[in-house]
Amino acid sequence: MDASILDLAHLDVDAEREHKRLIVERGFRKVGIDEEVPLPLSVPHRAGSRARVQLRLDDAGRFIMYARGSHDPVEPPIDQMARPAIVSVAPAVEAWFHAHAELAAFIERVEFRTNDERVVLALTPKPRKSIPSRRLDGLVGCLGSGGAVAVGNRVVAGEPKLDFQVDGLSLCFSPKTFFQVNPDANRQIVAMVRRWVRALNPEHVLDLFAGAGNLSIPLAVDGAAVTLVEDSPSACADARANLERHQLRQTVVKRNAVTVDAGEYFADVILLDPPRGGSGPLVERLVVGRPRAFVFVSCNARMLAPGLRHIRREGYRIDAVQLYDMFPLTSHVETLVLAQRGDQPPIA
Repeated sequence: MDASILDLAHLDVDAEREHKRLIVERGFRKVGIDEEVPLPLSVPHRAGSRARVQLRLDDAGRFIMYARGSHDPVEPPIDQMARPAIVSVAPAVEAWFHAHAELAAFIERVEFRTNDERVVLALTPKPRKSIPSRRLDGLVGCLGSGGAVAVGNRVVAGEPKLDFQVDGLSLCFSPKTFFQVNPDANRQIVAMVRRWVRALNPEHVLDLFAGAGNLSIPLAVDGAAVTLVEDSPSACADARANLERHQLRQTVVKRNAVTVDAGEYFADVILLDPPRGGSGPLVERLVVGRPRAFVFVSCNARMLAPGLRHIRREGYRIDAVQLYDMFPLTSHVETLVLAQRGDQPPIA
C-alpha cells in the first residue's frame, strides 16, 4: 500500500474523520469563515469503497498510479480502494494487458467502473492515438458475467452503460459520463440535498455542472422544476435519457457552466457541484441575481471557501454544513453547504 495514494490509511477511522474535519475547518477559517464544521458522516465500507478506479499502464502492461503531486509510478492498492467486483477481476485484466503490452503505447487510462453487479472497462486513448479495437478481442472475457469494454463511448464488447440506484431512483451512466466514485457517500449526499430543497420549496432549481442528473433528477421527481447545465455531450445524453426514464420534462442545456451569468436562467435555488478545480468567479456573478439559496457540493474546500466568503459579504448566511467521506483512507473529503439569503427563514 502506498501512503502517497492512501495517505490516511495509517489512521484509525475516528482519527481520519477528525483529520478531514480539520481540513475543511482550516480552509474556511483561512478566508474568515468561522463556522462549526461537523465530522464526516461514516460510510459502510472504509476499504473497498470506490466503484470507479482510474489506472495507467507501464510499458510492460502493468497497472500503475502516480504518487500525489508527481509522475512517480507506484503500484496501485486496488484491493484497498476498489469495490469487490473490481478487485475480483483486476488481476485477470492486468495479466491480459501484460500479455498484450504493445497496447500500452495506445492507452492513456484504464478505468474500472462497477455498479456491484457488472464491471465495465473504459479505455481512453493517448492523444493522437487510436486504440485498435480488433486487438482488444478477449479482454471482455476477463471481466466476468455481464462485463463490457468501451473506448470512449464506443462499444467494443458488452453493454458499457451502468445503472445505479440513487436514493431510490435508477439512473444510467455511459462509459464517458462522470459518476461519484463512492455510491454509499453519494446516496447520503443526494438524500440531504433532497431534504434541503424540499424544505426550500423552490419555484425553479438551476443545477450547474449537472452531469447525468445525479442531484437534480431526484429533485425533479419530488416536483421541482429544474434546468440542468452540463458541457459533457455524454452526460447531457444520459441526463436526457434519465429524465425520459422517469417520465420527466425538464430542460438540459449543453454548456460550460462556468460561463453562466446572473439572470440567464430563472432560478430561486442554485445547485453547484463543480470539479475539483472549482468554479472560478462564477459564484460572484450568480449572487448578483439574488437567488434565495445556494446549495454547494465540493470535493475541494480550499476552492469552495472564497465563494462562501463572497456570498456572505453579499448578505447570505451559511445555514448548514455537512461533510461526507467520499474517499476513505485519503485526505479528500466532500463538503455540502446550504447558504440562504439573509431575509429568508432558516429551514427546519
